[in-house]
Amino acid sequence: MWTANAATVSPSADSQDERVHFTAANLNNKFHRSIEAETTSQVLQAIFKNERHFVHHEALPQVALFGDEGAANHNRLGGDYAKRGVQVFVYGQQHLNNGLPGPKRYPARQTREASEAIARLHRLDDAHTVFIQQNPDVIDQGVFHNDVIAVSNQQVLFHHQHAFLNQDQAFAEIRQKMASIGEDFISIEVPENRVTVDDA
Repeated sequence: MWTANAATVSPSADSQDERVHFTAANLNNKFHRSIEAETTSQVLQAIFKNERHFVHHEALPQVALFGDEGAANHNRLGGDYAKRGVQVFVYGQQHLNNGLPGPKRYPARQTREASEAIARLHRLDDAHTVFIQQNPDVIDQGVFHNDVIAVSNQQVLFHHQHAFLNQDQAFAEIRQKMASIGEDFISIEVPENRVTVDDA
């Protein structure tokens, strides 16, 4: 599988127990991929096996409510890699208490419920965690993973103009949470009139 789809990983600088947390993606949207989660978990446990430093969580349950595609829908923003950052989970659809639109043509492979479950398992605090919905229109154009349309490194989020739903509100939350760790948030936006979603 693609490495980005293997798991979600939270560094020790962000987790409340100061250990690195791994959750293998359940990849439950496609049967042939869903069978990989168990092996991926075993491989990660074999490589990162010191329990003083690493925590491994089972893949989330194989049901639509907990659709999880791993780091392909997860970003981490911050300054120095060894210091606390802000974890940004991007989801395609929320199943419970949902008043927001979802994609109509293609399924949303990452759910908010899965992202929230991983944040809890990884012992992340609310003050440094953000959940953003990916724009359902871009999912329906074939952008089923967020890393196709947005990527981050340190303080920078490089993204397409139409990557997220309610983008201004989400970025205001990121900016506020980045400020709480003493970092600026830099958004580099690719406008639709320069590069269309279809071209991207």
